[in-house]
Amino acid sequence: MKLDNIDKRILRILQREGNIQNNELAKKVGLSPSPCLRRIKILEDAGFIKQYVALLDKKTINKQLIVYVRIKIDIANTNSAAIERFIYEVKLLSQIQECYVMAGENDFLLRVLCKDLEEYRSFQVNTLALLPGVCNIRTEIPLQVVKWTTEIDI
Repeated sequence: MKLDNIDKRILRILQREGNIQNNELAKKVGLSPSPCLRRIKILEDAGFIKQYVALLDKKTINKQLIVYVRIKIDIANTNSAAIERFIYEVKLLSQIQECYVMAGENDFLLRVLCKDLEEYRSFQVNTLALLPGVCNIRTEIPLQVVKWTTEIDI
């Protein structure tokens, strides 16, 4: 499916205002409500819109410490089943918001969200360090958020 300018405008607006009323969205993109709703349904069915979410304020819910964790797996002493078990366990941990398999020096990169350093340290020692195959954990803590967005340029 090729996106036209109206589709792109719809997607841009929905990324910023996911709970916008259809009537208002239609007005902003220059359509009447019914065709606008049809286009949204087509964009959803085509997979352009994956889901709708509410972005919570980390400070308000007291989970404002973002930690990036680089994990190295002991490949020499770990089989593929242990790596799959590591991945399975990571998916179950609510503190981990993102997990990537990496090329390069480290095997995994995690983005962890915690209340404070004490909570993170406990999570690191009592959970991360005990995951299958983990041989090295490097923690990096950002000092300031310069840019944060969920929008994808269209």
